[in-house]
Amino acid sequence: MANNNVDPTSGKDASMKEMNEVERVMSPDEELSKDHQDYNRMDAEVAKYATGEAIDISEPENKRLKKLIDKRVLTIMVFTYFLQALDKGTMSFTSIMGLQEDFHLVGTELFPWLTTCIYIAILVVEYPINYTIQRVPIGKFLGICIIIWGSILALHAACTTFTHLVIVRTLLGAFEAVCQPTFLVMSGMW
Repeated sequence: MANNNVDPTSGKDASMKEMNEVERVMSPDEELSKDHQDYNRMDAEVAKYATGEAIDISEPENKRLKKLIDKRVLTIMVFTYFLQALDKGTMSFTSIMGLQEDFHLVGTELFPWLTTCIYIAILVVEYPINYTIQRVPIGKFLGICIIIWGSILALHAACTTFTHLVIVRTLLGAFEAVCQPTFLVMSGMW
């Protein structure tokens, strides 16, 4: 009976060849110094950029690029943080404007939950978000989450009961939690 796992080019068992490849990647054959990177263990695309020659940039060009990055990236980050801080503070404004009467919130037991549910959602989704931002394109993920966050913020106008408000505020916290770890990774990239 013929062995179907034999590699026709080398005559070796294909599963053994795969196992040897995994062992080569997963365990270092030699002790690497801190200054040496084993490019054989990297993804081919990453290695292409990591092994490339350094590009010399003049000091004026470097300053211009830094200003350009700061102007675009940091402005968006600061503006988004500002909107999130403003959003978290709006519950205190709505209490003065009659939200408790409009939604028939009796006493002060229910109202604080509208702020607390945001922070509970942040605590619940923080680990899955940190896991996700390491595996997906960070710009697209952040952009989609900010658009959803803005849409959920607009849905506050459609709420008619306390339950609707709690659901919308919890979703708001879940999508708001994306920004801080994503901004941290993005600023680390620059």
